[in-house]
Amino acid sequence: MKNKKLLRTVTALCAMFLALTVPMVSFAAATSDYEAQTYSDYGVYGNQNNISFAVIANGGVNMHDSFSIEGSVYSNGSINGSDGTVNGLIIGEGSIDSTVLRDGVVNDADTSAYDSYAGFTVPEGIDGVEPVDELKSEGADNLTISSDTVVNRLWNNGEPGIVIDATNNDVTIIVKEQYHHTSNTITVIGENKVNIYFAQDRYFYGTKVVSEHPENVNIYMKADTGITIFNRSNINANVYVDAPTFTLNGNSSITGNVIALGSAATISNGIINGYLYTDTLDISNGQINYIASGGAQEEPIQPQPGELGNVVKYDVAAGEYSRGTMATKMHTPDGAENAHLNYEVLDENTFEVSGPQEVSDDIKADVQLILDTVNDTFISRKADPAVNLQWWRFGRIDSNGTSMTLSITPYSYQTIQAGGVDTMWLCWGDRDTEVETVWMVVE
Repeated sequence: MKNKKLLRTVTALCAMFLALTVPMVSFAAATSDYEAQTYSDYGVYGNQNNISFAVIANGGVNMHDSFSIEGSVYSNGSINGSDGTVNGLIIGEGSIDSTVLRDGVVNDADTSAYDSYAGFTVPEGIDGVEPVDELKSEGADNLTISSDTVVNRLWNNGEPGIVIDATNNDVTIIVKEQYHHTSNTITVIGENKVNIYFAQDRYFYGTKVVSEHPENVNIYMKADTGITIFNRSNINANVYVDAPTFTLNGNSSITGNVIALGSAATISNGIINGYLYTDTLDISNGQINYIASGGAQEEPIQPQPGELGNVVKYDVAAGEYSRGTMATKMHTPDGAENAHLNYEVLDENTFEVSGPQEVSDDIKADVQLILDTVNDTFISRKADPAVNLQWWRFGRIDSNGTSMTLSITPYSYQTIQAGGVDTMWLCWGDRDTEVETVWMVVE
């Protein structure tokens, strides 16, 4: 997707999802009591006291040996912990056996996290780009890449290494066979988006990925065996993993989010400054420090309540797009137990058609991604007997609802954002089976 500076959601990536922060009340609740504890027991009501999820693990979590997690831990499976600290809540639907210092524990029976997240596929090629067999950075002769590139073998030996120049445009690099490297550096300059695909690489050894904007750099690593980042590697980028195992150790660090959908993740003497989404996690002598954007990032521009923003509207039944302006408002979900549970949303009653009506193919693709993902998520969760989904409430679905709703948005948001949509949006369901209208903020 084309990189765009858009009005973004209040809960920028991550979210992962449910970007929340709790007051630090460090105490260790008895594990036998957790079933009686709820979010409201810990003062979690509105967006001033939201929870920050540092770890989301589908299969389970094992924490031990002087670990530290800054943010909450969330899992569908069992959670075990000793000799460490979680500066947040421990939340799960399975057994929770933990003596670690934490803010509290919550039993949440609806924890089917990211059912709709599709992972990633390494592209076979790039339209209009001829593949090359080999590119090299040797010794003092650095290699600069400033346009989309497909290469079989990429060599990076010596310093200053490889420079990726994203000053004027997005850059996508596909390494189809092997990345040959010793201790080395990849430097990214510019603020545009950079995507690097390693189709058959198993490790980073002493690798440094330097970027002033790690939130704009995505590294995709695929391997049939496992992927290891070690020997003081320092990665300033979001890391996507498609492998059975993912290991971060050897005093290595990642400043960015780590998405390892189907991996057994191990962190030992390693640090993630971002969130981790994985199947299972074993952490010892390691740290995970939640950062909403996955790296140093300026506060995203947000429309204030009542402020007009530029929006595209899509009428699904008519197949028609229109452009105009739309305000925001503060919203409380239907059935919320506390009136303070509110967050900023697009106000569906304020859309007015204005200006040129041409809608680009990129914008149409983004709107279609939102539409398809929300529809697919609703259908899958409605069909799941373990989910008590009140289908007649399939009305408002907000991008900012990741923090305050448990039905649809948390299970759609990551897929939509991974597809390149990083802006505020609103879907309106027909209270039966599908979305009938989509609004999306544009430049």
